[in-house]
Amino acid sequence: MNRFIRRIKRNLICLKKAQKKSARIAISVMYIAFLFFGLSYFLEDSEEITEILLVIALFVLIVDIFITYCYYIIERSNYRFFAFHKYDDELIGNNFTGFKKKDKIFSTALDELFSKRVKNALDLFISLKDYELSDSEKGIVHFYIARCYQLIGFPSNALSNYETALSFNFNHNLVPLFMSRCCGDMGEIDKAIEIFNETLENKNEYIGIFKTDIGRMYLAENNGREALKWFLDAVEKHEDYSNALGGCAIAYTLIHDLESGEKYYKKALLNNISNPNDFTSYYKKIQASVILDGNHSSNNN
Repeated sequence: MNRFIRRIKRNLICLKKAQKKSARIAISVMYIAFLFFGLSYFLEDSEEITEILLVIALFVLIVDIFITYCYYIIERSNYRFFAFHKYDDELIGNNFTGFKKKDKIFSTALDELFSKRVKNALDLFISLKDYELSDSEKGIVHFYIARCYQLIGFPSNALSNYETALSFNFNHNLVPLFMSRCCGDMGEIDKAIEIFNETLENKNEYIGIFKTDIGRMYLAENNGREALKWFLDAVEKHEDYSNALGGCAIAYTLIHDLESGEKYYKKALLNNISNPNDFTSYYKKIQASVILDGNHSSNNN
C-alpha cells in the first residue's frame, strides 16, 4: 500500500511541475492574444472582438492542458513505475517523499549531483541541515554531503560525514566501501583494511570491489607485491573480475614480471575492463617505465 501512496505523490509532483512549465507558455500566448485583440476592442468597440477573446481563452486552455500532459509524460518518464526518487530510490526509501520545501530542495540537490554539478549539490545538501529532519533523513543527508566531499577531493570531510551518517543508522553497504576509499585517499591503508575486515563479518555485497580498491591503494604507494595479493585473491574468487585482472597486469609489471603482466593485460581487455583506453594508457606507461629501468625478467613471480 505504501508503494502506491508514494507513486500517487510522485505523479502529483510531476503533474505540478508540468503544469508550471505549461502555464508559462499558455500565459504568454494569452497575453499576446489579449493584448492584440484587446486594443482592437477598445479602438473599434466591436462586439465580435469579445467573442473572439472568449474563443482565444478556450483555445489557450485546451493548449495548456495538452502541453501539461506532454510535460507530465516527460517528467514521469524519468522515474521507474513505483519509484519516488529519480535516483537512488532504493537507497533513500521513504524519506523526502512529501511536498515540503525540504523535499523539493533534496530532489533538486540530487538532480545537481547526478548532473555532475557537485558543488551546487553540496551547498543544497548542507542547507537541509537547517530544516527539521528525522534521524533517518539526517543519515541520508550526511551520506550525500560525504559523497559530494569525496567527489570534489576532500576525503577527511567525507569520512567524518560518513561516520555521522552511520551514527543515524544509515547502514547501507556502500558506506564502508566509500569510507575505505577515503582512508586510501588519505594514505591510511591500514585503516582501510580494518574497515574491510569489519565488512567481512557483515557479508557485504561489495567485498570484491573492496579488494580491488585496496590493491589500487598499494599500487599508488608503488607496492606491487602487496597489491598483487589483493588482486589475485579477487581473481581467484571471480570478484570484480575484469578490474582484478587489470590490477594483476599493473602489479606484475610493477614488480618487473613483464610476461605475467602482458598475460593479465590481455585477459583484462578480453573480459571488458572498464575504461579500456585509460587502462591501456596506464599499463603502457608503467610497462615503459619498467623497461627503461632495464631490471626485469620474463617470469619473476
